[in-house]
Amino acid sequence: MKPIHLTPPSSIRQRPNEAAPHPRAKPTAPPGSGVKPILLRTKEAAKLCNITPKTWRTWCQYGKTPQPLIIGKLHFWRYDELVQWVDAGCPARKSWKFQSEPKAEQPKRRPAHNPKP
Repeated sequence: MKPIHLTPPSSIRQRPNEAAPHPRAKPTAPPGSGVKPILLRTKEAAKLCNITPKTWRTWCQYGKTPQPLIIGKLHFWRYDELVQWVDAGCPARKSWKFQSEPKAEQPKRRPAHNPKP
């Protein structure tokens, strides 16, 4: 199976000669920064997977998407997790385990020298 390479949604990519965004629009990344988003809302996650937001919500209800992060009443999905999920063949939530990149190891600290009094 060929891996699918996804690009960030067009809503956050800066295009030349593009009209200014709506004044109340909430960008997920600074315009023109070229930074991919860390968290995606329902609409952005659906667009990334090339489906409608309604289909995405239905899949989420039936446990066919990765577990969302819920902050207040808002649902978010990790961009990196969605890319891995698609590459893995879109498994059901029960069998899906997100493998985040290992963090760089911190150098071990030597214990402080405590001379006996």
